[in-house]
Amino acid sequence: MGKYGILQFGIFAALTGVPCTVFGGHPALATYAESAFRGLEAMRGPQGAVSNILVFENGKPVIADDSFGPTELGLDLLVQLSARTDPHLAQSANANLERIIGMLRSLPKHGSGLFYRVYRAGAKVAASVVDHDLSSIDNLHLALGLWSVSQAQLQLSQQANALFSKMDFSGFWDPKDRLLGGNLKHAEGSWVLEPYRYHLGSEARSLYFLGVALGLFGGHGTPTGQSVLSAIKDAPLELATLGSEKVFRVWDGGLFQLFLPSLLIGEKNYSGFFAKQHHAVWNHLKNVSSSGVPLFSSATLVKAEHDSRGQLTVSYSGKAGHPEIKSTLNRDVVDSMLFVPHAVLLVGLEDSEESVAMLAKVQKHFEGHKTPAYLSGFGWVSSVSPVGGPAGGVVGVDKAIEALASFAHLSPDKLSISAKLLQREGEVSARLMEAYQSLLERISPTE
Repeated sequence: MGKYGILQFGIFAALTGVPCTVFGGHPALATYAESAFRGLEAMRGPQGAVSNILVFENGKPVIADDSFGPTELGLDLLVQLSARTDPHLAQSANANLERIIGMLRSLPKHGSGLFYRVYRAGAKVAASVVDHDLSSIDNLHLALGLWSVSQAQLQLSQQANALFSKMDFSGFWDPKDRLLGGNLKHAEGSWVLEPYRYHLGSEARSLYFLGVALGLFGGHGTPTGQSVLSAIKDAPLELATLGSEKVFRVWDGGLFQLFLPSLLIGEKNYSGFFAKQHHAVWNHLKNVSSSGVPLFSSATLVKAEHDSRGQLTVSYSGKAGHPEIKSTLNRDVVDSMLFVPHAVLLVGLEDSEESVAMLAKVQKHFEGHKTPAYLSGFGWVSSVSPVGGPAGGVVGVDKAIEALASFAHLSPDKLSISAKLLQREGEVSARLMEAYQSLLERISPTE
């Protein structure tokens, strides 16, 4: 393990209060899943929410930004549900679920039952609202987390269902454009739908498909629900070709935009297109590298530095993505390519063995670096530059995706907990099938 790994083992075992154990399944992937779970614990703030950004100072973890939003909360719920399957982590996971649901019940909310874009944790007082905007995709991720808890037959399920049932997404529907919007902007006590409309290639395509399946826009068969289903044929969409296969273009070429919906929904269950897309992207990218480091780009590089007053500041540097799948509408120039561990875990669901080999190679490549790429008992940093090395910061959402994808690797069907629950519920699964069939008719009208 090495002296640095042993140090981190002690730090994070103490933080989590759970002895380090190994899950069943592939040993390396089990270790990655366990470490990511503990990494989330290290990022958990005083009221139970996973913080936005953690950095390492002199090898020690420091929460640099304790704000959080609906996506962190929703993905965290799914990670805890996944961890309940391991007897050594079940106690911690159950305690976290209770804590998160309790906090969600007390958080300030919009009258629609939706949650605000950004909250900030308080050590002794209730969390406060930092940004009163309402994000459709952030609330969708939380809605999926709550729905999943409601289906899991827990003592908390009724409370989760009560929160989920109150979430009304109809304000994101633009009856003029007949498309879904991304953000309700708050100004002077009112909320106005901003003009941009989601690209189906992005992570926000979950909003269309889960919106239909879970009845978030008035229910299946109602005018709004039917409108959202029809909009799948009209929403912005661009296709690229990798090898001989069509794949979605995404706004900045980031892999989480392309594959997070696949993880959350299990899109391969509903359309062979997504199985082919997954295979094509994996086969293309596994051979792309720089300075001996594979390139799986999904985010900007997080930097943590001290200003002239000695205050820790966190910034994002560069625009990272894959030009071959970047939207042609996006005029920004990709100026950096990164190795993003959670992206490898997402795309690498195509081949777990090869994913492990790739991750192990990068882990070894940066051993001895000021901040290692991987820390025992914590998991991966958010991104690694082939030239500059591992980033000094970890983003909460990245860590949650890392954990959720690792758990999916350990499942024989490679499905996340939410994808399993969606598939199990016959009526929901049928609605998803109908929605994906609408997309397939648009992409491949002859199939």
